[in-house]
Amino acid sequence: MKTTPPPALRFPIGPLRDDGSVSRCHNLRPAAAGSSLVPVGPPRHLTSQVIPGAGLLPGGVFRDSAGVLTLFFADDSGLLCFDGQEVYRPAGASGTPRCAVATGESLLLMTSEGEDPQMLSRDSLSGLWTARSASELPPPLTIERIDQGLVSATIDARSLRGSYSSRSAGLTSADLASMQSALTEAYLAIGDRAVARRVFFQPVIARYRLRGTDGRVIYTSSPVLLGPDSGPQLTGATFSLSGASLSEVAATTLTARTFSLRLRGSLDGLWARTISCVELQVSPQLHPLEENLRAAHTLGSFTATSAVLSLRLPGVHDSLASPAAPATLLSSQVAAVLARLDSGSLETLGSARFDSAAGEWEGLENPWYADRRDCRADLKALRSVTGAPVKPLTPVGEAIRALSPPHVMNASVMGLSGDCIVAGGLSARRFSGSLPAEMAVKLDSGSGEVQPMAVKVVFADGSSVVRSAVGKSPAVSLLSPLLVYPSPDAVEMRLYCGRSVLRVSLRPDPSGSMAYWLHPSAAPVELTESLPAFVLPASAPMPRHFPGMLAVSTLASPLSPQAAVENAGSAPVAITAAVGGASGRDSESSRFYLFGQSGIQSLTVNSSRSRLTVRTLDPRPTSCSEAVCVISASVAAIAGGDLVSVSGRRVTTIRPSAGAVRLGYSGAADELWCFPAAASDPVTVTSPDGRVRFTRSCQLLASLLSHPPGLWGAGADGRLYDLTQELDEECEIAFAASVSVSPGAPSALWRRFVMPFRGQVGEGSVSLLGDNGCGGAYSDLLASYEIAGLLTHLPPVALHAPHRHRFTLSLTARVAVGDFRIGQY
Repeated sequence: MKTTPPPALRFPIGPLRDDGSVSRCHNLRPAAAGSSLVPVGPPRHLTSQVIPGAGLLPGGVFRDSAGVLTLFFADDSGLLCFDGQEVYRPAGASGTPRCAVATGESLLLMTSEGEDPQMLSRDSLSGLWTARSASELPPPLTIERIDQGLVSATIDARSLRGSYSSRSAGLTSADLASMQSALTEAYLAIGDRAVARRVFFQPVIARYRLRGTDGRVIYTSSPVLLGPDSGPQLTGATFSLSGASLSEVAATTLTARTFSLRLRGSLDGLWARTISCVELQVSPQLHPLEENLRAAHTLGSFTATSAVLSLRLPGVHDSLASPAAPATLLSSQVAAVLARLDSGSLETLGSARFDSAAGEWEGLENPWYADRRDCRADLKALRSVTGAPVKPLTPVGEAIRALSPPHVMNASVMGLSGDCIVAGGLSARRFSGSLPAEMAVKLDSGSGEVQPMAVKVVFADGSSVVRSAVGKSPAVSLLSPLLVYPSPDAVEMRLYCGRSVLRVSLRPDPSGSMAYWLHPSAAPVELTESLPAFVLPASAPMPRHFPGMLAVSTLASPLSPQAAVENAGSAPVAITAAVGGASGRDSESSRFYLFGQSGIQSLTVNSSRSRLTVRTLDPRPTSCSEAVCVISASVAAIAGGDLVSVSGRRVTTIRPSAGAVRLGYSGAADELWCFPAAASDPVTVTSPDGRVRFTRSCQLLASLLSHPPGLWGAGADGRLYDLTQELDEECEIAFAASVSVSPGAPSALWRRFVMPFRGQVGEGSVSLLGDNGCGGAYSDLLASYEIAGLLTHLPPVALHAPHRHRFTLSLTARVAVGDFRIGQY
């Protein structure tokens, strides 16, 4: 009787399986159809150049509208980039790079504390990337006073009701009220005539703002106080009294000098191309008039038939020599304007464009308020400023001020969602100060000589900043009697123009957002000291730190935080856009995930970017930015040693004790790469849901950058690798699969085993083992074969096998990528 041989045993083919049926799958990727395995080659290097110490930057990926990719990385000497053709150092790059974020057609690069962030863009002619300081300051402009002649009003002669003599202490109440009214009416008449001519006659606080071609404010100047050389005008009048009772008042004419404002200075190079217009912002005129107050007056210079009445304008302090001394009306007005500088105390009088050919500003001829019909309207505008409440800054508000221009924000980590940027690990470099030309109110006609200038600002903690420049005449002639620095802890300012110096002490303004100095005269001031020679002052800068603060800004103004929140604990190590789960009110918001020692958190930024909400989703910590990557429909992270997936407000553990310290996502193959701590261990490749597919070899990587769909690495060998692209070279593979048989089979019989592989093999070995379910050391080697060459269709291997419940096929080989496959056929 003929015996039918048992069917050939087929081993399972596919990715690694939890049941152990596929226990080894190294450098073998499941094919798209899922029924076979194909070898993976080593990652393709991007360039043949070797860059010792190269490290990829978080966020350092830029893909332009044409799809051209640029990678940014750093070595010991600073920033480098690879634009698909070559590796080079962008012109102008400086500092030690930390992280980056794409901002439209440019890339913002954050650097180490105390260094300037860099803005990178492509040169339109060469196509090469260039860098400039993101905090670069434009050349100073000067708001200058232009005298516009005189305006006058006459107080007619009149008779007083009372009788006076040398023994009189003052006017009667009725006579004082009559004279005060006459003086006030004359003041208002002069004011009306100035308004009709669209000129100023009292001091104003002014500043300018530079707007870019996109309409956003690029720079706001320091405010200055401009007025007549004598300071406030019409602070009082002198009247001649005559007659037997000294009750006859002679007519008196009041006269005031008027002025207008103009801009001086020029833009060239980058700034001429960047700035579209300048806006002039001016406060209401700082009138010394307070009609509801009683006017101060004195009687003197008595003779038998005459006397002199000195009458001050209601609101004018007794000390006429110091109209802006502390506690005077003018000093309180200046403080009130400064406290509301960005909340309505200034009006935009117009804008101008710089004509490079003519070297002049066009469009600001005789600038004036939009709604001034008479002097009382100006007084009303002033009262609305001085009467408005001042809100003290909150700690978060103080931090936003310290991080906002003209100070320079820096960050150790950034994340982007739409046009919303969140930054963490914050520090601020203090504004280096406004140059004397910006704080001047009058320039010399100039002789074209070069004049060095500088400003030094000293702070309460002993630190200091210095800014310097060299410019041609016109040189500074007179400085504003108001000098301002945008931080309340500034205590001293020194201005240097050539060999001349002015040193002043600063005090905080009522809002707590700046420090200022006001000369008691309110008149323009000169640089009072003289040095033997100009010597650039030394600085001692000290960055300010906000480790637990998170700030939100926009792509258009990435260094101008709109809102911030204090988050307990240390700064996050990674920030990503949130995915999934947005509904209702949240659908209008920007949402982010934060990863760090404080665990996994969500951050929601409302649509107006005025409120930030932080929630802790999971307490497990994340150690570094490379332990986080965005995948197809969620964000993966190594948190507390576990591989987790974050989506919506849920954190799901998809692989406990993953044994990985870094992650990367290859979008082309939809693979999550889990890099072990030990460099000698293979990389575990999983699906996005954490199911292990296979392991693979990889070069030792010094840094990793995952930016879907791309995944790149900088090798310890100094090479850059595209981990999503593979070389068609030989690779070492390993595969082990087991198949179980019926326990009722005879104790020994012939078995046939299908050899499920074909293709070109350099060298390798195949082993067949048998065990009763224990595997490993309890498996018996049934047969072993050396293989090499082209394997096209191997017949089943027949063995006289002992009684075993399970058989295992083990394959190790060096094979050709693209010409080898494991699969049933």
